[in-house]
Amino acid sequence: GPRNARIAIVGDWPTREDLQKGQPFSSTSGEELGRMLHDAGILRSECYLTHAAHTHPPRGDLEFFFTKRTAKNVIPSPQFATYIESLRAELNEVKPDVIIACGELALFALTGNSGIVKWRSSILYPDWTAAVVIPTFSPAMVMRQWNWRYLAVHDLRRAAQYANGTGP
Repeated sequence: GPRNARIAIVGDWPTREDLQKGQPFSSTSGEELGRMLHDAGILRSECYLTHAAHTHPPRGDLEFFFTKRTAKNVIPSPQFATYIESLRAELNEVKPDVIIACGELALFALTGNSGIVKWRSSILYPDWTAAVVIPTFSPAMVMRQWNWRYLAVHDLRRAAQYANGTGP
């Protein structure tokens, strides 16, 4: 996406198809993201797209990115800590107004928070950026839990309002 995008979308990690094409959100779930963005009034072509991690974890296991993860103690692996630094630097270059965290790993990388179900639709203000972060479900999660789609579209509409300067 454009390097001056007002909205950045951060997914958890690239799918195998994303890695083959060298393009984020290029799989079936990425196509669903495009439809959800359209429903929310956001042009995908005007968004900056990236991922929190640069590798696909074995068996799609989120725990691959953490040394320790309990309810009270979350420690990213050294490799994921490097990804977090890289992601934040990348987004600080783009300088979006709104960052949409699509999924649990993206939420953690951007805010240090865990629990996408609990945090989705929140307006978060991390100390490393001037952008607001709005977490939502990943498109892959929506495809597995279809009744969550309307919630994700609601979150995307909220992001659009903030990007347009009409947010609460």
